[in-house]
Amino acid sequence: MRIPLSFLQGLIKKDILPDQLIKILTTLGVEVEEIIKVGEEYIIGEVVEVEKKEQAAILSINTGKGLLRTVTGFMEIKSGQKVVVAPAGSYIFRKNGQIKSVEPVNMYGIVSECVVCSPGEAALNGNFSTLLFVSDGFEPGTPASKVIPHLSDIILDISITPDKGYLLGIDNIAREIAMFLNLRNSEVTIPQIQEYDFSSFSQENIRITIEHPDCISYTAFPVSISGWNIDLSRIHSLLIKYGMGIENPAVDIANYVMIRTGQPIHVFPIEVFKAKECYHILTGRIDGNTTITALDGKSYTITGDDILIMNEKRDVLCLAGIIGTKEYAVHSHHRYFLYEIASFSPVRIRKTARRLGLGTEASYRFERYSNLYAIQQATSMLAALYSAISGSKFFSPVTAGAAYQKKHITISLSKISKIINGNEDYRTKDYPRIINLTTGRIIKASGDTLTVELLPEKTFINNENDIAEEILRFIDMNSVEEAPPVPSCNNYQMSDTYAYHNIMKLKQILKGMGFIEFHGLSLIQQGNTTSLYVVNPQNREYPCLRSSLLFSGIPVVKSNISRGNTSFKIFEVGRIWQKTDGHIKDCLLYTSDAAD
Repeated sequence: MRIPLSFLQGLIKKDILPDQLIKILTTLGVEVEEIIKVGEEYIIGEVVEVEKKEQAAILSINTGKGLLRTVTGFMEIKSGQKVVVAPAGSYIFRKNGQIKSVEPVNMYGIVSECVVCSPGEAALNGNFSTLLFVSDGFEPGTPASKVIPHLSDIILDISITPDKGYLLGIDNIAREIAMFLNLRNSEVTIPQIQEYDFSSFSQENIRITIEHPDCISYTAFPVSISGWNIDLSRIHSLLIKYGMGIENPAVDIANYVMIRTGQPIHVFPIEVFKAKECYHILTGRIDGNTTITALDGKSYTITGDDILIMNEKRDVLCLAGIIGTKEYAVHSHHRYFLYEIASFSPVRIRKTARRLGLGTEASYRFERYSNLYAIQQATSMLAALYSAISGSKFFSPVTAGAAYQKKHITISLSKISKIINGNEDYRTKDYPRIINLTTGRIIKASGDTLTVELLPEKTFINNENDIAEEILRFIDMNSVEEAPPVPSCNNYQMSDTYAYHNIMKLKQILKGMGFIEFHGLSLIQQGNTTSLYVVNPQNREYPCLRSSLLFSGIPVVKSNISRGNTSFKIFEVGRIWQKTDGHIKDCLLYTSDAAD
């Protein structure tokens, strides 16, 4: 899961240094696997020579420090035009969302030494078919980030632990970070997704039948549009940087909302549900086994246990929570379609995905998180997006199954204080303020007893132990040293101390040798007799502080291998904790590993 720093800063409306952000994310239980700087090495180049081939053009480009040669498929390019050049060693984006390192390569009898960027390759929008030109007023060699806004960014590749499923939406991550910042500065705004008012909208004639017991809730949101003459640059930029890639506008909007809210969304052409008197949606199962051809072009055998989305004829339209069928996919020519925003049993989705050996963005989320409020958030965001599109029309959503209910719990501050401090004296503590900010709204207070209306994403909280974990987590986050403000993520610099100087020198040496930096969790699942156990762990699955960096890279190695990347070198600089002769020892070490 990749997060662009610029998008987080936009949601929080505050600049934050990557080092500070990584510390906060680690405290949240988020593992930062890789940090990728994109765009800052791009420069302005002037085309001085064009040699046309049958299907490509060989270019000589003045970069201000000499000539670079490259090959482009954009045949309309002319001498004298100024372009954005990604030199060797920098990164560009592909249409499928992959990040590619620019390396010299032999093409058409020359060594192509750079890439002439399209807007899509620079992740400015979804246009990969033309080049990114600049005006004549800029000299060759000028950093392109000084010319083109939002060109330079920092991408954090993160991993979410199973118990932190609510952080699968970027908006929820931004909320948690803003909560920490708000503890110090109450002027920091905590981002909210506004609930959309559908009271004045009519409903389409839709009937939803839930037959499968593992379908918890199903919302159908129909939308029609006269055409796609709209600017989706912001949506496409996030999709590309996140790693989703570009499909078609209806799907791109669904994926954008999923990235922001964490709620998977599927899109159907609405006519596939057409029945005699209505549009009829079934979430059910089949008798026996059958084979479907999915959107990835592969065939899968489904069984009677799997949750299926079907029409009245019981045609299989989608393997619920995992992947749609190729026959019933939405394409650019469709003008009336239906968004499915649903909740399914995480256990059922996990069993089906594992049996088929099929992992998707949707199944990744459904396996980890099922929150009915996320359905409400996603529907509201879809409505807000389409209300801004000329020629669009949507109806009030139709829902079957369970609906979100506010959750209230009653807690004792004395008990919380005893869990945290070993005594019941809570009066000198700031617990109510932290609870009000990070856990829920205090709606009633009587002595040391509070009634709290939980935040919708925090409905997993049940008692004082859970509240104490939340308080300790934010107290720990509050111990993160606040970095000085910077104008933007483009000007990121490490703190200029002697220790950081040496660390940065070490990092530069390793990166020069081809190693990629990752950040592992400081907590581990199992320890030994010398391990340090956390009294109130933020995550019960990880109760120990690590005493070695030796095994920190294993999850990163597994993640890369599962994605088909079997040749890489990684390193980590991080802390370990050891107990020697009854004393706690805190060390700063580094470890590295390679796979080939």
